[in-house]
Amino acid sequence: MATSSPLTISGAVEGVVDEVVLRRMMELVGARLSAVYGKKGKQHLQQKLNGYNQAARFNHWVVLGTATN
Repeated sequence: MATSSPLTISGAVEGVVDEVVLRRMMELVGARLSAVYGKKGKQHLQQKLNGYNQAARFNHWVVLGTATN
């Protein structure tokens, strides 16, 4: 019986702590984290959010950050 490959996901985060949390989340659900972008703060993540959203049209993505007002 063939085993399926784990789901591959790209991610974007505000900082290194968020990256650790995202990696642990992916580990818990059995997904593979292919790349993590951002890590330059909330403002940078917000500026790039549209691009990450567009990329999600073609691949699986998770963006992890704090909510905005």
